[in-house]
Parts: sequence; structure tokens; C-alpha cells
Amino acid sequence: MKKILHIDSSPRISLDSISKQLSQKIVNILSEKYDVEVIYKDLHKEKIPFIDNDWVNVAYKKTPRTDKEKKVLECFEVQSFIDADFMVMGSPMYDFNIPSILKNYIEHLYISGITLDYKYKSLVNPKKIYIASSAGWNYKGKEVEKDFEGMFRKAFEFLRLKDIFF
Repeated sequence: MKKILHIDSSPRISLDSISKQLSQKIVNILSEKYDVEVIYKDLHKEKIPFIDNDWVNVAYKKTPRTDKEKKVLECFEVQSFIDADFMVMGSPMYDFNIPSILKNYIEHLYISGITLDYKYKSLVNPKKIYIASSAGWNYKGKEVEKDFEGMFRKAFEFLRLKDIFF
């Protein structure tokens, strides 16, 4: 059985969101092709705290963590990302950028000893990443589109994830 981690970052509650509609369509296509388990996360409902000093000190620590330090990381459940065979992300483009809540989610993926070794090399198994994006304007073929896609590519290529589709 393949695992799909489905992430939506649009603040829209219903499927009025184009990026949510597109990401769901990708999940449906993958579900028709494979026997899948879908783990869904709406980042506006997950309430992942923004990174703070405590999180940084624990996430990038190069020695074993205490139980108290492990609790700092528990607010963000990274195992679903590690276990996923596919990652589908719905992302609107706001002011030429990804939503801050999605950037926060991605930043939480970099944890020494869990997703990165202590020399900052990826420990994550390869996976395909599908980005379903939408914008209120047609940026196709423009520099803005390249920059938007480039943000995702750089973030995931650092984790040795290069199969990224838009």
C-alpha cells in the first residue's frame, strides 16, 4: 500500500479554493492508480506553531535529545512526511509567494537526526511531490512562476527530493 500525504494551505474552508480542488484531483488520480492510504492535513486546522527559539535549539541539536526536548518537536508530526510515498500539496500564490503557513510547515521538515543527519545530509527516502498551485492572475511562463516553483524545488531538493511536479 502506498501512502499519500495530502497538504492543503488555502485558508478557504470549502472547496471554493482552486488549489484544494486541484490537489484533491491529484489525490484521486493517484488513488485510481495505486492502493493508497491518504493522510490529510489542512494547515489552517493543524495549528502548527511558528518556529521559535526553543524549536530551533532542539531541531538542530547535534546530540541526543532529552524527553523534554522531544516534546518541543511533538507539536509537529513529521513521521507522516517521512513515511509518505507521495506528497500532494495545494498552494495558492499570495503576493508572488507561498502562504506563510505552508512555508512554516516546510521549515518544520528540517530536523537533525530525523530528516537530516548531523552533517545536514538528507535521511528522507525519495518520494514524488505534486504541487497544485493557483493564482488570481495568469503568470504562466513569466518570471514569477519560475520563482514560485523555484522556492519549492530548493526547499525539497535540500532533502534530496527531486521528483517535483507542478
